[in-house]
Amino acid sequence: MTIATLGDVRSTSSGHPAQDQESTELAEPRTSRGRTKSIVLAVAGIAGLLSILWLVASLVFGLSVIVFKTGSMAPTMPAGSMAITRWVPAAAIRVGDVVTVPVPGKVLPVTHRVVSVATIPAVPDDRSLVLKGDDNLTPDQVPYTVGRTKLVIFSLPVAGTVLALFQTPPFIGLTSLIVAGLLLWAFWPAARSTASAPTPNRAHPARTTLPRGERP
Repeated sequence: MTIATLGDVRSTSSGHPAQDQESTELAEPRTSRGRTKSIVLAVAGIAGLLSILWLVASLVFGLSVIVFKTGSMAPTMPAGSMAITRWVPAAAIRVGDVVTVPVPGKVLPVTHRVVSVATIPAVPDDRSLVLKGDDNLTPDQVPYTVGRTKLVIFSLPVAGTVLALFQTPPFIGLTSLIVAGLLLWAFWPAARSTASAPTPNRAHPARTTLPRGERP
């Protein structure tokens, strides 16, 4: 008959559960840090991918962004709107299109709707365009002669105001600091805990008590 001694009972009820609980508590902060790091890296990767895609699209398709400073195209494209444009030959322009053309003697171009298109016999590929703002009562004073021009593909209200804010020096500086801090935090090695984990008690070898007269 084998009888476990008191020492054996104590050894079997040692602090293993407490050790497991402490290990779980130490693992939880590391797991949370890992999830946050993954989110930061994923957002940075998506932003980088979108930037590359826009760069490629602008080079291949001639895309560009314009911001409406005035309300001459309201209510379709009010002040503060943003529009995506692409280069097209003048022969492709039709009445009703919204185009961006340079203004002689001025720095900024004008973006208005086409109300008339005329050919130029001396230059078959060029067109004479008469433009008018949707909110203006009369067309522009003089027609514009172009060989190619920027055609508005689509526009977004308010987006131009947001884009203009993104381009201000304070916002660029603050965003750069935030991004640099997040990347530094994400790639910074995690601190290891210096506290030593409790050493589990080793079970004593079982001792047996034999009845008198019996030999092991």
